[in-house]
Amino acid sequence: MKRMEKNPPRTPGEILIQDFLKPRGMPQSNFALRIGVTGACINHIVSGRNRVSAQLALRFEAVLKTPARFWLEAQMTYDLYLAEMDEYATLERRDMQPIG
Repeated sequence: MKRMEKNPPRTPGEILIQDFLKPRGMPQSNFALRIGVTGACINHIVSGRNRVSAQLALRFEAVLKTPARFWLEAQMTYDLYLAEMDEYATLERRDMQPIG
């Protein structure tokens, strides 16, 4: 099996900062206050150290008027990309045959 090569999707943090906060001139700390979380929480999302949870996606939805599903799908897409990259490296060393 050949390793799957593709461009990585943007992280939810990249989307948040590039598409929502920067265009509004809103610092991460102000956004954090508006949604009731710490500045560190938002910084960890933006830097990719933490994931967007369902609860956080609902807070994003309330303030940014972007569906929570949008944020969860962005997170899932990025998580799946990372899993595929790791898994394909592992599968190349195994002799796996598809069922059927």
